[in-house]
Amino acid sequence: MMDALTVLKTRRSIRRFTQEPIAPEKLAQIMECARFYPTAANLQPLKFALLTDGRAKEALAHLRWAGYLPGYRMEEGDLPTALILILGDKSIVKDHQFSAGAAANQIMLAAHSLDVATCCLGMSDKTRGIVLEMLNLNPDRFDAICFVALGNSIQTSVAVDLEESCKYWLDENENFLVPKRTVDEIFLQV
Repeated sequence: MMDALTVLKTRRSIRRFTQEPIAPEKLAQIMECARFYPTAANLQPLKFALLTDGRAKEALAHLRWAGYLPGYRMEEGDLPTALILILGDKSIVKDHQFSAGAAANQIMLAAHSLDVATCCLGMSDKTRGIVLEMLNLNPDRFDAICFVALGNSIQTSVAVDLEESCKYWLDENENFLVPKRTVDEIFLQV
């Protein structure tokens, strides 16, 4: 297992996966870590749904990948083998965005530490409704916030220094290069 600093510095979004299922013990560890997400007032307003069956492929059909790459499409053989849907429980609190972001990051870091690749995927309002209906979840109680796609990677994603644009791109081997701002650029001297 990787040390914490390595996990934090090397986790990147992956968009091409093998079709080998994630080991059940790894999924169990990732789900266990999900419950420890930081939350305001310890209200724990989120629920999670793990999809590893045909519903995952159905949900993926409604999601857009790699927004900076026009025409980029996931091929059948590149799809993630699992999705974790992060849901806000409106019966606990109405605003879930902070908690959802923290939980998604928690899931992705836990997965990366176990050598499981991830990509966080937002949804349009239309897609949120489709997903809730597909899973037979009451939209008056739940808000579908985002998915975390999980799988075994067949792609590399590497951070590079930002020069002109923050837009990521594919190299000649179909690997993602992701520009990152320097520490001096993101931390203000106050």
